Amino acid sequence: NSEAKMNVALATIAGKRSSPAETQSDDRSSSSTEEVLDLQGDQFGDNKEEISQLNLSYYDMWALGLTTAIGGHYFAWNEGLVIGFGGFFVALFLISTAYLSLVLCMAELSSALPFAGGAYGIARVTLGIFPGYLVSICDSYKSVIYVSLAVFSAGQIFTIIFQTNQDLEYLYWAIIFTVYLSVLTYGGRVFLQGKFRLA
Repeated sequence: NSEAKMNVALATIAGKRSSPAETQSDDRSSSSTEEVLDLQGDQFGDNKEEISQLNLSYYDMWALGLTTAIGGHYFAWNEGLVIGFGGFFVALFLISTAYLSLVLCMAELSSALPFAGGAYGIARVTLGIFPGYLVSICDSYKSVIYVSLAVFSAGQIFTIIFQTNQDLEYLYWAIIFTVYLSVLTYGGRVFLQGKFRLA
């Protein structure tokens, strides 16, 4: 029974080892297993043809991770050198250590509870419905702010390269949004090839 397996996984993460019979009768009002099981799903659904047509390689996954994770991080690197090499090196070391800790924590959570729901799904399973909701709201804000900042920075770069009026920078924003929304809407292999070229 998949519900019993999910209950055993939840109990193991919480530090309580119990038998499937005990876990099945356990009432969890904050995050019921029926709601948790509904979160597990793949973006492709049951369409096997669409999955096989993508023909993903390790390079595609590398490009997707690279362009998604550090897409806008390099814009501020040169600004850090203004404080001097030593201070920037210390700041870089501290941030690298914090990021490594984050990656290790996420790896631990992923191995303890393999879940297709991302940070929202893991928070909902381990902490309950309301903390999961808060994590999803913060994740949504992160995505909106990240995209806005990336487009704003790209608009500034194009304004400097083409030496156009800074008041017309919003036209670059519109062009960038139109192109990337078209690629995202089309999706599939075109999206992955675009990511690979950007990487």
